[in-house]
Amino acid sequence: MIELKKFLNSCPLPGFLFQINDREGRCVYSNSNHSSLFNNDKSNYTGKSLKEIGRKFPSIQKNVISCCKNSQFISNELSSDMGDHKKCYRTAYSFFEPNFVILFIQEFKEKSSFENLKEEIREKSKKLERSEKEKAIILKSISQLIAFQDKEHKIIWANKASGDSVGKNSKDLVGKKCHFIWNNSEDPCQYCPVEKCISTGEVISKIQETYDGRVWELKGYPVKDEGGNIIGAVEVGDDITEFTQIQLDLKKAYDTASLYKDILAHDINNILQNLQGSLELSEMTIQTLKNKQKIIEFFNIMKEQILRGKNLVSNVHKLSLIEDSKDSDIDFGKVDLIKYLRDAIVFIRHSFKNGKVIITTNLDDLEQNRIIVHGNELFSNIFENLLLNSIQHNTNKTKLINIILSIFEKDGKDYIKLQIVDNGVGINDKMKKNIFTGNLKLKKESGLGLGLSLVRKIVLMFGGEIWVENRIEDDYTKGSKFNINLPLSES
Repeated sequence: MIELKKFLNSCPLPGFLFQINDREGRCVYSNSNHSSLFNNDKSNYTGKSLKEIGRKFPSIQKNVISCCKNSQFISNELSSDMGDHKKCYRTAYSFFEPNFVILFIQEFKEKSSFENLKEEIREKSKKLERSEKEKAIILKSISQLIAFQDKEHKIIWANKASGDSVGKNSKDLVGKKCHFIWNNSEDPCQYCPVEKCISTGEVISKIQETYDGRVWELKGYPVKDEGGNIIGAVEVGDDITEFTQIQLDLKKAYDTASLYKDILAHDINNILQNLQGSLELSEMTIQTLKNKQKIIEFFNIMKEQILRGKNLVSNVHKLSLIEDSKDSDIDFGKVDLIKYLRDAIVFIRHSFKNGKVIITTNLDDLEQNRIIVHGNELFSNIFENLLLNSIQHNTNKTKLINIILSIFEKDGKDYIKLQIVDNGVGINDKMKKNIFTGNLKLKKESGLGLGLSLVRKIVLMFGGEIWVENRIEDDYTKGSKFNINLPLSES
């Protein structure tokens, strides 16, 4: 629009600039020569609607709309009733993208003079139109969103990328407010860079998320008129959603790698220290050859630590596979939950056959001898990790574990609830909220390692939920109760 105003001011003839929106038009600018028209009419036509101007000059309203609609040059005559006589004028209408029409008017003179002036105007119009088309081609090829908007955030002009971003033609955005187009809101966006750049006169940059989940890097550039007054702003936007997601994925991968590295170092070091201590005590006891039972106890400790190490390596491997895979990469099917539970109990009893570990269940009391759920062999990891957790975090001479299964209905659907109750050291309330996450600091403090992170990921993958409570409601030191709910499948 600024270039069009400059063009108007460079011409000696009275000139008017019209902007058309949805067949409604308005005079948005007139040069200083217009006051010589219509018997020195001093009326200010800037800001007046075409409809209002058309009451006095119907042909102007008609020709401006026709020129814009057909994108063509129009030239004809105009007469004005001055009371006792009429004056005749020559008019020339030129269209400029996207929705502007320039009107030049000259009081009737000899034809050749006007025709020469008309050719001059036509040539200047063509040059300006070529210039505008060149700019349009450049802006059309830019992948960034570029939109010129007024102080009320109404779009005056937008490039092709702006329209493509919302599945529309860029011309359809004109006259609409930017926050409605991109954020489906009647109010300006919070921390809007364009709003701030209009109020401060400075270039403002901001990263913003729209209602559809896309993330944008937005910049607002203030636009000023010849007098230095801010009349609007140009908004430039980059869709950085994919880039942002890549950053999040990279951070997640880095955090996961750091978690594995630090916990492996932490837990493996503990295991090796226990093995070393047991070996040294065994050597001392062998030298005396007095206490065979002690040596057996030390060997059992070493076996337990070796089992912990194997389980740790297995958990890291399975966690990394689950992190890297998509749901479509993992095979699911209908499986018998009781089979995997029985297998896990056998494995634990065999691993700790020399220790005092007592596992009880209510499996024999169930009406069903099979519990069919949606999942796969990873159920073994759930039960083994939970049972190992109950044993390893238990300082009692006799480690008690009670497994309770029950079926319940929720929202018209059947579920199996599995509870693993132990008499271990328990988990305080702060730890309860974080033991299933990848919070490294808390894992180091609790020594709970990767097992429970793996359990949670598998349970969620199978459509279930998991949480932990105190065995005795108001005293966490008396042991823990791990709860798992899983939807039943039809057998």
